[in-house]
Amino acid sequence: MSKERALLKRCEIAIIEGEDYLVGLLADIQELLENPEQEPVAWISKLTGFITTEDQGDTSPWVALYLAPPKPEGLTPRQGLAEYKRGYNAAVRDLKTKVDSIFNLVIEDDE
Repeated sequence: MSKERALLKRCEIAIIEGEDYLVGLLADIQELLENPEQEPVAWISKLTGFITTEDQGDTSPWVALYLAPPKPEGLTPRQGLAEYKRGYNAAVRDLKTKVDSIFNLVIEDDE
């Protein structure tokens, strides 16, 4: 289901559920509207198979061939630092666990 159809379904639910549901729905709609809709980058003729990058609109027999891939969203510096810290802390925990297990093996061998 497309994002648009999913939002329409949620609108239908919001009409039934009431005002509390609308707050989250409005935030999702605003987020979707902030991102521009992707545009076709090429068209193909159903009759001849001819491909062009010139905009043919929605006229028959032309069909949008594909859409430009979404642009990847980069991390903000704060998000990048948080990801780095998360990975670093996980590595430290793993190292401590391995050192503790080796230490316990050495102690068990001495006994």
